[in-house]
Amino acid sequence: MIARPIHHRAVGITVDSIGNVYVTDSFSPVIYKIDTKGKPSIFLESYKFIGNGINSNSIVYHPDGYLIIIKKSDGALFKVPLDNPKDFSEIQSNSKFIGGDGLILVDKENLIVVANRASGITTETVFSLATDDSWQSAKVTDKVKFGDVYLTTGVIRKNMIYVIHSNINALVQAPHEQKSKLKHLAKIQQVGSVQR
Repeated sequence: MIARPIHHRAVGITVDSIGNVYVTDSFSPVIYKIDTKGKPSIFLESYKFIGNGINSNSIVYHPDGYLIIIKKSDGALFKVPLDNPKDFSEIQSNSKFIGGDGLILVDKENLIVVANRASGITTETVFSLATDDSWQSAKVTDKVKFGDVYLTTGVIRKNMIYVIHSNINALVQAPHEQKSKLKHLAKIQQVGSVQR
């Protein structure tokens, strides 16, 4: 059993083909499962999800029967089979996605990673990834770099890729007495399109 911290932060959520829900915890090395009857359980727990600050973050369900998860602190991507979660593996890539905060599964072979910052490194980039081996490995096929905006997540709508940013880092870093005075509007911005 891995000692878990007192604080928890459920952040990433996805649903499989039969309605089971999977949730990441950024402050604990655990992925939770909530079955179709609403019963929660620990789906996977691993030392590989431990790191500095925020760790397991966004999660997506792949229709071939596994989850893809990003670890924000070091930018690692993991493939977790639903039928044998302990047999999970790191997806090998020609890049790390430090600050990975959002995942969008475009189709079976293409994934969008939205990264902001972590571990003292500012990424602020939207990456397009592709695989030809069922996510044992992936390569970056395109990327869009942003300025100091703190990207969080994204979505595909009518074949257009949109991301959201709101300088939430300013809110997080501000002293308590200054938080209510901050006035940052979130922006939704188109960054590209997908070919179907």
